[in-house]
Amino acid sequence: MKTIGLFILSFFCASGLFAACELWDLQVEKSDCNHEKKFMVTINFKYKDVGECFTIKGNGKTYGSFKYNQLPVKLTLSGDCKTDYEFVIRDCHTESCRLEYFLGKECCEVDCELSEMRIEKTECDDDQNFCVFINFNHVGNSNCFKLSGNGHDYGRFSYSQLPVKICGLKANCETEYEFTAQDCENEACTTSKELGIVCCEKVCKLSELKMEKTKCDDHGKFYVIINFKNSNSSDCFKVKGNGKDYGTFKYNQLPIKIGPLDGDCKTNYEFKIIDCHDEHCQISGNLGIVCCEHKQCNIRDLRINKSDCDEHKNFYVTINFRYSGTSNCFKVRGNGVNYGTFNYTQLPIRIGPLTGDCKTVYEFVVYDCENESCKASKSIGRVCCEEHKREGFQNTESELQGQSSQINWNAKFSTEQLNDLQYSQSNNLFIVRFNESIHTKAYLYNSMGMLMRNIPIESTENRIEINNTELLPGIYYLRFELDGKQNLLRFVKM
Repeated sequence: MKTIGLFILSFFCASGLFAACELWDLQVEKSDCNHEKKFMVTINFKYKDVGECFTIKGNGKTYGSFKYNQLPVKLTLSGDCKTDYEFVIRDCHTESCRLEYFLGKECCEVDCELSEMRIEKTECDDDQNFCVFINFNHVGNSNCFKLSGNGHDYGRFSYSQLPVKICGLKANCETEYEFTAQDCENEACTTSKELGIVCCEKVCKLSELKMEKTKCDDHGKFYVIINFKNSNSSDCFKVKGNGKDYGTFKYNQLPIKIGPLDGDCKTNYEFKIIDCHDEHCQISGNLGIVCCEHKQCNIRDLRINKSDCDEHKNFYVTINFRYSGTSNCFKVRGNGVNYGTFNYTQLPIRIGPLTGDCKTVYEFVVYDCENESCKASKSIGRVCCEEHKREGFQNTESELQGQSSQINWNAKFSTEQLNDLQYSQSNNLFIVRFNESIHTKAYLYNSMGMLMRNIPIESTENRIEINNTELLPGIYYLRFELDGKQNLLRFVKM
């Protein structure tokens, strides 16, 4: 039994060592011809118990030695209409292990043909030139073609460059354009097409917009300088932006100046320039947000000059002052009268006619339209245009000179609470009440210490009442003498 088992094992080992090489199920696929008149075959097959490689031969040629894992194998051949192609595939170690295939003749000799030329024209440029894109079908051709037309040779091109672009063609409304493509090796292989006469309409164009911002002024304003190029335009253009129409201008006015504009740190400034006759001919640009640092509003150096009295016993005052960081306008008021609103550019201004009644202590307050805290004030005192009262007026003024026409802030005033008087104010009155009748004089001054009026008090009176209806809002001081002491009371007109 042991001997039989050893024999059977030896038989099977020998059978595995000397198994026969097998090649079968051969497949050969042929491609179409290319422009070089060549074609490709793809070879594949199944195999078993083979060596390391195989060879492919045929028609007296060896196409190569290949590893089985390289399958499928591709071979490029010439379609010359003559060669009867056959292939012999043989295992490298076992010559009897082989496959054969007969393909026969392959003809790639196709006549050259160029057809169906297509021409696309571009828009005209600023110089009234245009371009064309040329394309066409081709078969059986060489590697390149020549393009010509109207006596011009436009050059040689590879077929792989299609479509080709030809530029610099003049749209002169005269030339009847035609184009011809010709194969480089076969002059009879051509295709042509006519484009005809080309005329370019002159198209309006605005370009190269430039916007420059000026420095901010003292009022937080700035200007924009606008410039650009134009061609085939009308004689004028409009400027718009941010919902505003900045006006119409002639092209020969360029560059133009737009403004003044607010540098308010909010507005995103944009500008659109539009031709007057062609709304499609336009250009726009964005300047962005402009932030001007506002200088603090300041009105200073207030100067008031009084004129001589006229025959109607009236006079005028001329007002001037310096300013910075203001709005566009200011107002003038005084003695309960609003004298009007004025532009700063109107300075100096003239106010009047005013009555020289020897009573009214004239004061003027100038304040900015948008910032009432930005102001300056000045008093010119009383003006007397009545001849018969002028002497008495001058005597009164002499009496007050150095004593009561202006507060002496260095004088000693009683600041203790006075037990024998009460003082208060209502909407229209400053009121001081005494416990008993007094006989003295009182003087009312403004916040700058200038005398506004004097108030005589008879011995039968025990109170001082001052009508403040005509006084401007502010601080006022009432000075009077009581028991040999100078007293100063402070009132506020709201």
